[in-house]
Amino acid sequence: MSYNGLAQKYAIVEQKPVFDGNDIISYYDGEILKGKKDFQTQYDGLTLYFSSQKNLERFTADPDGYMPEFGGWCATAMSMDTRLVPNYNFYKIENENLLFFAVQAFINARTLWERDTVENFKNAVINYDKLLKNAPENN
Repeated sequence: MSYNGLAQKYAIVEQKPVFDGNDIISYYDGEILKGKKDFQTQYDGLTLYFSSQKNLERFTADPDGYMPEFGGWCATAMSMDTRLVPNYNFYKIENENLLFFAVQAFINARTLWERDTVENFKNAVINYDKLLKNAPENN
C-alpha cells in the first residue's frame, strides 16, 4: 500500500509512530502509556510503539483486535462523512472497539458521539467503508 493510500485509510499526517507514540494496548488497559522505540513493530505500513515487550507481544498476537476503529480517525467526524485527526488523549472503548475523538475549541466530539452511539457507529462504518473503496490504491 502506498503512503498516499495509508493517509486515506489511517489518521496519519506523516510517517512516524502512530497514535502520538502511545502504546495502543494501554488504552485497553485504561491508562495511556507512551511507547518506547525499543518496543516497536510495523503493521500495515505503520510504526507502532509499545511501553513493554509484553504489550508488543499482546499486539502481535492479535493486531486486528487492537487497531482502532475507522483507521484512528475521529469517530464522530467519520459518522458525519468527514475525516478529522483526533486528540489521542480522548478515547473510548465501546463494545471492545477503540474509538478516538477530536476536541477543538468548544467542541468535544465524544460528547456528540454519546448523543446516539448506535446511529453514529452505523454511519461511521458506512462512511469508512466508502472511504476505503475510494482510496487511491483502489481506483
